[in-house]
This record gives sequence, C-alpha cells and structure tokens, in this order.
Amino acid sequence: MFNDNLKRERKKAGLTQEDLASELHVVRQTISKWEKGLSVPDSISLEKMSEIFEVSVANLLDSTEDVNAKINQEDILEQLVIFNEQNAEKIRTKNRIKKRVKRLGIVVIGVLVILWLGLLSIDIVRLKGNEDISKRPIVTTYLEGYAPERMYYESIGYTVYYNLTGDAQFKSGEIRVLGIPLINWE
Repeated sequence: MFNDNLKRERKKAGLTQEDLASELHVVRQTISKWEKGLSVPDSISLEKMSEIFEVSVANLLDSTEDVNAKINQEDILEQLVIFNEQNAEKIRTKNRIKKRVKRLGIVVIGVLVILWLGLLSIDIVRLKGNEDISKRPIVTTYLEGYAPERMYYESIGYTVYYNLTGDAQFKSGEIRVLGIPLINWE
C-alpha cells in the first residue's frame, strides 16, 4: 500500500519525516499520517514525492515495481479516492468512539452537578426553616475530656449547632478546647 511504499522510499532516500515534510512544504505530522495510513496526499504532493524519490507515482501508490508505467492525473485521482475510502471508515469509527466518550463524560458530570445542587438546595432550605432543632438526630461527641450529651447538626457543611449539656462548663452553642472558647455563635 501507499503508506508502506512511502515509508520504504523515504528510508531508502535517507530522509527523515522532517526533511521530507520541508521539501513538500507540509508539517511532519502530515508525513506521519501518510505513513500510518490515516490520510493520503493530494496529486501535487504525490508528483513531488515521485520526483524526490525518483520513482513513478504508480510505484508509490501500488506495490508493483513497474517503473516505466505512465499514469495520468485521472488515474492518480481514482487511486486516491480508493485510499480515502479505505481509511474513511477507520477514521469515522474512531470519531464515533470519541464522541460517545465525550457524551458519556458530559452526562456523568451533569448528573454529579445535579446531585450536588440538590444537596445544596436541601441545606439552604434547612438553614432557612424555623423548625425545632431539638427534633434533629443526636450525635454523641467528646471534647478534651468532657462528654457532652448531644450535638446537633443544623446542616451539612454550612452551620453546625451544638447543644452541649451535662457537667461540662460549656454554654449552648460553644466549643471549648482546654478551656479556651474556640467557636461561639450565640
């Protein structure tokens, strides 16, 4: 195929992809795509390559060794169309897979954002509500040797209300460590 012939002729001529690219006035990545079979050159580039490698365009496009065969512009275009059709399906498949992965990523991120916004809105509603805090779940905690009876969470991650009772020397809504008040929101 063309990609194998191009690679073979380029190496036979002692050229790097960069050298060939500069002679054809294209970037090195274009030569790499041609050699990998991901795309094919236009007819002008084919003619330039045949001059650089001193082989016929037919030799570049075919695996036959008929060096003296003359090929006209229309035949070159027909063979280019065939090569493009062969590579088009492979490229379409890769693009479809990329699109599906992107769509899946967007859906997953969207679901996560919706869940996060839902939790955030629940917290905001809980903060604005005037419900009795004594009806909240009770969590037992220990602070520096003291054992307060209960601790209430007003909401997740925003405001925490502690109702500390017992023999500890705390006021409601206060947290102390080593007797130093750290937080007092009443």
